[in-house]
Amino acid sequence: MTVWSPGPWVLDLVIAAMVLEWAGLWWLHRTRGWGPPPADLAPGLGAGLALMLLCRLNLQGPLEPATWLLLAVSGVLHVLDLMRRWPRGVASLSAQVSR
Repeated sequence: MTVWSPGPWVLDLVIAAMVLEWAGLWWLHRTRGWGPPPADLAPGLGAGLALMLLCRLNLQGPLEPATWLLLAVSGVLHVLDLMRRWPRGVASLSAQVSR
């Protein structure tokens, strides 16, 4: 049985689409005031973009330093995204469950 495996161009398309998405959302916010501020979107999209770049680079062969760097960047951006979204002053989950 043959397994279909798309080439690296599929990841290139996804990466390009993510960059275009952020640019389009930035333009809409700047010109019309629609949608969230670009700074609110950047950590989430940046984390996803770093993972896509990681996948793309690993298709070319193992690049261990670049792999660790992109994983670290993605992790840091993900934590920043969570910190921006986490409600302030909300009790911990364990305190809410025990009620």
